Amino acid sequence: LRAPALRGAFSVMGASYRDAPLPDLRDAFRYSNERFVTHADLLRDGGQPLARLDANAPINLALAGVSGPRVLDRPLAVDFVADSLPLDALPHFTDIVSNVHGRIVGAVAARGTGTKPVMLGQLGLDFATFKLEAFGVSMRDIGGLIHLTGREIVIDTIGGKAGEGELHFAGKIGITNPLNPTFDLKFSAKDATVLDNDVGQLHATAEIAMQGPMDGVSVSGRARILHGTVYIPNA
Repeated sequence: LRAPALRGAFSVMGASYRDAPLPDLRDAFRYSNERFVTHADLLRDGGQPLARLDANAPINLALAGVSGPRVLDRPLAVDFVADSLPLDALPHFTDIVSNVHGRIVGAVAARGTGTKPVMLGQLGLDFATFKLEAFGVSMRDIGGLIHLTGREIVIDTIGGKAGEGELHFAGKIGITNPLNPTFDLKFSAKDATVLDNDVGQLHATAEIAMQGPMDGVSVSGRARILHGTVYIPNA
């Protein structure tokens, strides 16, 4: 119980959630000497690789004689690679969005130690579309890049279309202190559709900035309704 050793493997095949098929999962793992090692693959039906995860983490899984934290201040190595991770299953986990399509491509690595991890990598959003149910607005042609530098999450620019208008989002999130991240983000919209349902249809232009630490963040900018229609129900 003080020094357990584990080894195993498992697969989850043909799973679904709310009638939506989920990727197949295969995983092999082992644990000994306060070190947990695992390799997992996400696969499409038919075996096409979507993403893989390799982890070598310092964790104490002893069932007796444990003092101090379970996650140890020793070297950590985690690698996540998304070859072509689809977004299609997302609407089945939330009612906020529907008609979601697109994919995530990239790689993220965690280094440092178990108690002080450093995140590095790049993720790309490609050919994404979705509909915001509450507003009836469909977003399309969304793409962009996100970098993780260890100290910051850098949004190089994520852009797309809402109706015939355009949206852009860029900036940085400082993660030196994960409990109180700092923001330097900018959002812009040009003749973007912001409402398109039985309440009406509205188009807007906006320039909005978000800056400062989470415990004292400030939001500034301006937004203007360009044109549209709002339906007033009969009394």
